[in-house]
Amino acid sequence: MAYATKAQIASEAKIGREFGSDTLPTADKVDEIIAEVEAMIDAAIGRKYTVPVTGAANLLIVRSISIALCVERVRAIMDASEPIEEGKPDPSKNQKMIAKDARGRLAAIVSGELPLAGMGLLSSSDGIRSYAVSNRIEPVLRRGVDQW
Repeated sequence: MAYATKAQIASEAKIGREFGSDTLPTADKVDEIIAEVEAMIDAAIGRKYTVPVTGAANLLIVRSISIALCVERVRAIMDASEPIEEGKPDPSKNQKMIAKDARGRLAAIVSGELPLAGMGLLSSSDGIRSYAVSNRIEPVLRRGVDQW
């Protein structure tokens, strides 16, 4: 399940129409961007929570992050092909600030500052496993004996 849709990205990027085979970027390229951005989001969130993200409130948070990061990449492609006219505001400048904020929210999720409600936390045992702990071996420490 994708967190963001092409229609949401088109609306946020203010391109005024749907992506197609004749747009820059093409609909296929936007699908590729969505997949890459969402894989990156899942990889980051997967360091702390089980993924994919579930829950209505959590999906809204992650969707806004996904849209912001996708739009930043879409605008970069659009800006490379369309020179900005003098006197007109640069639409990608504002989008870069929004994407920077989205990256900050993603980092806050991973650090625990912005917890995702109802999501299963990964236990510390899912990372590095110890043979001694897994097999319940009690440590035996003796005084005055070389144990190393």
